[in-house]
Amino acid sequence: MNPRTELNSRPAFLISAGCALFFFAAAYAATLEFSGFLRIGTTVERIQQINSDTPIGLSQSSMSMLLSDCSRAVTYARSLEFRYLGEQATQTIFQACEERVHAITALSPTNSLAWLTSARLAGVSGDLERLNSDLAKSRLVAPNEQWLADLRIELAETYLSNLSAENRAGHDQDLRLMIISGVGLGKMAARYVTHQGFRDRITDIVETVPTSNQRKFINSLNRILRNASH
Repeated sequence: MNPRTELNSRPAFLISAGCALFFFAAAYAATLEFSGFLRIGTTVERIQQINSDTPIGLSQSSMSMLLSDCSRAVTYARSLEFRYLGEQATQTIFQACEERVHAITALSPTNSLAWLTSARLAGVSGDLERLNSDLAKSRLVAPNEQWLADLRIELAETYLSNLSAENRAGHDQDLRLMIISGVGLGKMAARYVTHQGFRDRITDIVETVPTSNQRKFINSLNRILRNASH
């Protein structure tokens, strides 16, 4: 080949190689990002498809999809459908979720939902020290996100007697946030009605919020009681 021709062909080769690398990188990123959509079937079937090789995704939305499935695994743990899988299968699912959630917290340490999911998994495994640690981290990185506070409240109420002093105080902060925001008034009032042990605790918190918020809570509570009497 003519040296001049060979020299002129190099840029074209480099461009082609660069395009190929870009294509493969884009394809790999797409595989990571949309892997959650490839898990199909019922909720339990989707959960069963999670393993140690399941991609965690690159965006917060794709991570949230995986976190939601692992969180549902905790919720479904006592369901009849889940029990039919057998103890070995369920332990494999929880172990895979532990690995994937740990990968997300390592990659995105400000992901409050990841810390909360990790805390829920710790509760299932009986690791109360990690439950408290990760629950506190979830609150630390997103103290004012109401939907996360709502999820933290559910977990904290489940393990109330096992909470550290830090998390008991943080739990009260989450309850106060839900009362002041108005978003959680209905749920807090409903829990007041159905959980006797909750009444004194939430009453103490309601007494610390502005009068207008107190009135809204009482109105929500009265509405629930009226509906229950019909």
